[in-house]
Amino acid sequence: MSSLSQNSPTFLNPFVQLRRERGLSRLEMSQALGVSYSRLVSLELGYSSRLGAKVRSGLATLGINPDLVARDFTRWLETQRYALLARDEKGAADGKH
Repeated sequence: MSSLSQNSPTFLNPFVQLRRERGLSRLEMSQALGVSYSRLVSLELGYSSRLGAKVRSGLATLGINPDLVARDFTRWLETQRYALLARDEKGAADGKH
């Protein structure tokens, strides 16, 4: 897995990054991980905040360290949350709330 730049406010979701690096569709990636298409989509969109045993097992089967993905996924979720909060604060300051 490529190193994600935590200094960048908009680094990619690690599941999107892994899928793109391998040139896989969402369906192909979900099959490779052994999870449903909807499970992969929920991870890519940040609807789920936990990887779970099945995702971790699928990552390990692909030779990917699940602990590193979990770390990067948590960081990605945090950047999304902070970006949303910053946007809301800016909107409030501009009188848009």
